[in-house]
Amino acid sequence: MTAIRCMPLAWRTNLHWYFLGLLHESTSLLPKLTMVVAIAIGLACSGFAEDAERNYPFPTVPRSILERLGEMELGEPAAVDPAEWIILQEAWTLRDSLDAEKQTPEYDQLVVKLMLAASGVVTEEAQAPYLRKLEALIAGARVAVDKGKPETHPGDSLIKFLHGGVMHGGYESGQSSFAAVFDSGIYNCVSSTAMYYVIGRELGLEMQIISIPGGSFLSGHACLNLVDGDRTYEVELTNPDGFDWGTKLSQPGVFTIGFQPNRKDGHIVDGIGLAATIYSNRGVDASKAESPDRIAAVSLGLRALMCDPYDSSSAQNVLAHASRSIDSITEGSRFAYALSVADVYAVMIDSAQEPQQLQAQVWENRARNLADQKKWSESIEKSAEGLKAVPGNERLVNGAVLAIDDWADEAMTLKDWDGAVTVYDRGLKYFPENGHLKNNRQYCLGKKAEN
Repeated sequence: MTAIRCMPLAWRTNLHWYFLGLLHESTSLLPKLTMVVAIAIGLACSGFAEDAERNYPFPTVPRSILERLGEMELGEPAAVDPAEWIILQEAWTLRDSLDAEKQTPEYDQLVVKLMLAASGVVTEEAQAPYLRKLEALIAGARVAVDKGKPETHPGDSLIKFLHGGVMHGGYESGQSSFAAVFDSGIYNCVSSTAMYYVIGRELGLEMQIISIPGGSFLSGHACLNLVDGDRTYEVELTNPDGFDWGTKLSQPGVFTIGFQPNRKDGHIVDGIGLAATIYSNRGVDASKAESPDRIAAVSLGLRALMCDPYDSSSAQNVLAHASRSIDSITEGSRFAYALSVADVYAVMIDSAQEPQQLQAQVWENRARNLADQKKWSESIEKSAEGLKAVPGNERLVNGAVLAIDDWADEAMTLKDWDGAVTVYDRGLKYFPENGHLKNNRQYCLGKKAEN
């Protein structure tokens, strides 16, 4: 599973320390250097994010899956609040809207409501205090920008205003919540980008949010470009000096160290797409909590897809959450319930990609649990029963064969070759054409003859 995260690090110049949102955690700041060096394992490179062709990955729309989860009474937040449904449906309706349709006050209001809902603040009553705080913050930002020096770009004045006020609490990698910035002043690349974007839109700034997906070892990153006429400024929101960041890093005597993902590896998302990232990160957090709530993680990932149905990272996270929730339910000995949940999840998987793999996972887990208790016969029977529901599944076959070998090994350790042959005969009753079982049975007969 991946989440959009970032970590701050520093680069040294003769005048200032600058902090940049990184894609992974650093161990320490570098000591004082005798030369000018930039540590920029972030978005140091110049460039413009390119839109890649993206498609919704599942055969069923996310709302239908969410409704089925809700019907199973899996609890909050699997059951979506009615107020949240209204907001999410508005986002889904706008999923393929043209940019021109997004240049309205109504669109901006929806973005704010979505960012709050994605942060767990759903009802109008709960959102009202945050909207009042936002209104006051926008008024303050207008004053700060108006009072800025003539040579200071409004975008630069805005980032300094935010870091000196609402974002006073500093950086924390897991703090993606838009609402929590108001509560604590703490932010990460996602929540700081959200704050800048929402207020910048009110000030008339033209911005493009860039989402760079994570990988196996690195989390993703969120940032934006500010477009002013024919000039594009790179903005790193975790840094109070992050305006026109590419220019700062291109100053004479400054060079970069370490991995630097290119903005062109990311793609442009709109405000609703950034709200999707908040939902998705919240789902990852639910899955990684001390007491993981996998079903909540699935639900939150699906809500992310209602906002941005073309986000492959959210889709991959949903499938990972689903698989892990199946494991956790089966481990709790809720076998029939796990099969019901797997039936709901199965609609997310395209028919060309083994649509019954989640159901097979339930049978496999149950058979393995029985084998762990050395209930060999029951384990093999459960695998065979699963193969009737999911014919030809290799994982079920391999699991059953492994259990048969482990069962026979108990007899072989005691040199009870008759007992071992009997085990393999039991196995061949279920899997009569399995070459491995036939060979092992023949081996046991040979050992019996030797003795």
